[in-house]
Amino acid sequence: MGLKNITKILALFLSLQLFTSCGLKALVIPNLDWLLKRKLASELSLNSEQKKQLKEDIKVFLEDRKGQAQRLSKKIKKLPLEKLNATKLSEEFFVEYKDFLKAFLPLYSKYLAQLEKEQLKDLEETFAEKNREIKERVDDFDIDRTLDRYQEFFGDLSPKQIEILKANADNFQAVAKERLERRRVYQKSLLKILSTYLPANTKKKQIESLSWDYNTKRSQSAALKLNTQTTQAVFDLIDKRQRQHLEDKLADIQSWIGRFLEENYL
Repeated sequence: MGLKNITKILALFLSLQLFTSCGLKALVIPNLDWLLKRKLASELSLNSEQKKQLKEDIKVFLEDRKGQAQRLSKKIKKLPLEKLNATKLSEEFFVEYKDFLKAFLPLYSKYLAQLEKEQLKDLEETFAEKNREIKERVDDFDIDRTLDRYQEFFGDLSPKQIEILKANADNFQAVAKERLERRRVYQKSLLKILSTYLPANTKKKQIESLSWDYNTKRSQSAALKLNTQTTQAVFDLIDKRQRQHLEDKLADIQSWIGRFLEENYL
């Protein structure tokens, strides 16, 4: 499901940290409604009428997310940078992710429920193509990609931190395999709902329920728990330089949130 690509970066606002230049900020934020509409319309192969309605729905959606953006900003300011706790951080921001889903899933499910035969065929092909790409990355797992994600927030890692992460490469790969399998199971169930002849509203509710469970029922696997322990081990070794890098990254995220709050999408 495209939700993973569109929102699973914790919440929409955290995804903004991917765009770090001021020029991009000035370009992306005012056009965020267009970018989201384009992404969803392309993924679902929406027709012209559906695109027109989606454009208006996304404008309302973004305006409604400003309360969450303010709350997220306050949480970021209160982060205990001197003593990061991987489990608490995950739980705290998972609350924000679920709040985001509560608002986004009804919108997303609305358009999924409207898909016709040819659109469903396109969606199934999109799923299959993306799954092949993910499987290739999982099969040829590269721990350097994991290192890059950590370094995005903490800067250059120490030799000991790198050693810890590389020693758990097999476990990171195992978690990736689990996620791919869960993704396939979800997609199979979703396509089954979409192919049934039900009223659009009934179908929409079933999609929402299925998608909520998929995105919020967290895995309790041993591999995922070990991943959390590995992250904590890296956190415990953060030095002054890395903490400053993290502060700078969070300040950048805050600036994106501030720019988002200033924009009027209606």
